[in-house]
Amino acid sequence: MAFSFQKVVNTNEVEVLYSFNSFSSMILVNTHATADVTIDLYLKNAGGQVVANFLNNVKIPNGASLKLEQDEFSFDNNLYDLFIDSDNASGAIEIILRKKYDK
Repeated sequence: MAFSFQKVVNTNEVEVLYSFNSFSSMILVNTHATADVTIDLYLKNAGGQVVANFLNNVKIPNGASLKLEQDEFSFDNNLYDLFIDSDNASGAIEIILRKKYDK
């Protein structure tokens, strides 16, 4: 299984990057020691407009993770880019994208 790892380090919008064309799951991990982190996860088109929200104002408790399966956030990555926002000054989110190899 291949995976891609990324950290969100502030409150700025961050493009979710990955090294393959599709993925089978995404894990969003709150890494803050004591605080909940609220996130938005959304798609933008080539013009920079938000076209769909996968998660909007979703609170992840400290020490917790949120896992999304492929059918919960599938999109055409040739047309759209995936972005995340965190409400925490230090970001406090790690993203793990997993891809299953075809057999």
